[in-house]
Amino acid sequence: MAISFPLFPRDPESQLHLAALQALSHNISLRGNMSETLNLTRAFIHVISDSPYNYDYVYFRLHQGLSEDYLALKDHYNHYIYSQGMEHMLEVLNRELGDFMDYFNDFQIIMDNIDKRSKYDQAYAPLNVLIWGLYCSMYDRKKLNAYLNKSVQILTQIKLEEHQVMCN
Repeated sequence: MAISFPLFPRDPESQLHLAALQALSHNISLRGNMSETLNLTRAFIHVISDSPYNYDYVYFRLHQGLSEDYLALKDHYNHYIYSQGMEHMLEVLNRELGDFMDYFNDFQIIMDNIDKRSKYDQAYAPLNVLIWGLYCSMYDRKKLNAYLNKSVQILTQIKLEEHQVMCN
């Protein structure tokens, strides 16, 4: 049986959501000197802003590879962060965000808009999972690094598979 994966919509609102992610990635790149974690976060945001239209297989594989991580991160976030109240959330964010702090508000606005759309448009579900996974991981630097490193491993595996196909 074939796997069905929703194509990301091409309406103007959807294009604006991806453009906002691309602009955020670009703004981060202008920073110049940045930590490795911020650079990986920027790269992840860039990939998820570009892949739904231009690299749908990458988009599919990232979603497939990070969905279980998202569920675990969401459970951790709901139990240990969100349930403790806003003051605790802000305390943890201030401690864990590092140099992404300058971009967090923009990221959260974009994420909220995508989340709202995903409530009534199932084609947004994969992107919403990827973004929420990133968001939930931001409350723990080790979890963030693990999430970002796993995304790099997935992209590296795709590149390896492409190379093997080209050589055969």
